[in-house]
Amino acid sequence: MLATETNKQILIVDRDVAAVEPLRQRLGEAGFVVRAITDGSAAIVAVAERPPHLVIIDWNMPGLAALEVIQGVRRARAPSGGEADHTVGVVG
Repeated sequence: MLATETNKQILIVDRDVAAVEPLRQRLGEAGFVVRAITDGSAAIVAVAERPPHLVIIDWNMPGLAALEVIQGVRRARAPSGGEADHTVGVVG
């Protein structure tokens, strides 16, 4: 089954847009709807506005630490009825 048939959305949070682009392209080619954001605070807002199915976070983000972003993502999902403990991928 193609990802587009189930409308799976992925949010990638990484300060390095160029490093994320190959992954974003591959996931897009596989049918996922992919958003890339370079700021942890903006990622939390994006999750609150339109919760993705998966969030992939760079461990070495400037500003908010990755764990703070994860906590913010979980808080942002909980009010919308989403799972507070959704899987969050952290890459180094």
